[in-house]
Amino acid sequence: MKTPESRIEWSDALSVGVSQLDRDHQIIIDLINRLDRAETESDLTDVLNTLLAYTEYHFYREERVMEVCDYPELEAHRQEHVQLAEDVAELQRRHGEGDPGVTAHVLRDFVANWLAHHILLEDMAYKPYAIKCRETHGAAASFGELDLEDLEPGPGDGSKI
Repeated sequence: MKTPESRIEWSDALSVGVSQLDRDHQIIIDLINRLDRAETESDLTDVLNTLLAYTEYHFYREERVMEVCDYPELEAHRQEHVQLAEDVAELQRRHGEGDPGVTAHVLRDFVANWLAHHILLEDMAYKPYAIKCRETHGAAASFGELDLEDLEPGPGDGSKI
């Protein structure tokens, strides 16, 4: 998934067979890549906050798809989502307190590695259920599309990335 420049690249191997979920994953990948381009602490905080908010939106959509498809491992998958949120919040707290062991690079690598593991292993496990389920696309579409502009700080709120 990583190129020599350490960017994460989307590929069809990451597709879960649901266009809305694939699009969410692509946006999350772009946000992770933005962490490398953050030039200031404020930029880093803004990108991380946007990433976390968008990821939460995605998790709700993904869990709804798993619900309508009667995915038997939904609760375990949901717990993975909860654990990620807790882990990133802890890293974000430590970074904000100036912990020298929690740099922008550490944050980015943690989130990128988690995403790769989660999509390639956990999300691929629900793919056959989602593909067979007639309600999949309706459930995914019912969340609409979240505009990143609504999540990113505007003028006077910090810089946009």
